[in-house]
Amino acid sequence: MSRTSRLDSAIVTGNLPVLVTGSSGFIGGSISNELKRSGVAVVTLDVNGTPDIKADAADPAVLADVRRGAYSAVVHQAGISNTLEKDEELLYQHNTAKPLAIADACSSSATLFIYASSFSVYGATGRRPLRESDLSTTTGPLNAYARSKLLLDERMSCRFGGGNWIGLRYTNVFGPREPISGRMASVISRWLCNSARREPIEIFEGTEDSGRDFVEVHRIARVILRRILDDSKDSARGVFNMGSGTTVTFGELLNWCREFAGEAIKVRTVPFHIGEQYQHWTSVDMGLLAQHYPDQTVSDKESLKEYARYCWASHK
Repeated sequence: MSRTSRLDSAIVTGNLPVLVTGSSGFIGGSISNELKRSGVAVVTLDVNGTPDIKADAADPAVLADVRRGAYSAVVHQAGISNTLEKDEELLYQHNTAKPLAIADACSSSATLFIYASSFSVYGATGRRPLRESDLSTTTGPLNAYARSKLLLDERMSCRFGGGNWIGLRYTNVFGPREPISGRMASVISRWLCNSARREPIEIFEGTEDSGRDFVEVHRIARVILRRILDDSKDSARGVFNMGSGTTVTFGELLNWCREFAGEAIKVRTVPFHIGEQYQHWTSVDMGLLAQHYPDQTVSDKESLKEYARYCWASHK
């Protein structure tokens, strides 16, 4: 049976699948797996790997399927994740224009649209936990990547208001099976991997007191699952922070690596060269999302540490 025929059958029976774009990536793949484990029918889409649909997320045929109501939800995780990308037009097309095209198709069929935003939209923040309404009190985006994400958030709110959609401002996502090669691998996964393999950890000079909100990838997947299953009139709609609600300093993270290794680790200090584009601290107020899903939105430091230990062991 062709893909079109399968989708036609799903529309007739009402057993609509969820479309996950960017499914060959770390976060998209984790979301797909969590949905499948929970019994949700999933159609995967990516330009890489071996998804069910090998196509661009904004392919006209894909958008046509969304418009005719072939999916119960679209979970959009595709796009450019390189925070150092400087091509503003490229970022606009992939991180703003294409998601908006998908959102428009979803709106036509009253299909739930869930997309990945970024905590980087806040820029330099100080050390207080930030709420979604605090954007005006921060520097705002520090780079082109963050600007493309903020523009998407703003246009989603302007065009679709309180419609059937939700954007999640991810902090620093980590988990097992995250690729640790390349520039965009999370600092926590790189350090856990390097210490597990007895390889040197590199840290920018003067940043041991800098901190990040690290969030477990399965927590994101479970929040998305909850939103897909929540069709009440009071379901979460709009833009929300998506972190753990707990900040871990780089110094603390180094100590975790030492503890997991049970021995001294190699640490190499490198010159700090990023300048004003560096986000020294992330601290997230998860109160708004917790109003909807209180059991899925906060991790204490000890549970984060144990999850990090699990990830560390997976790299040995």
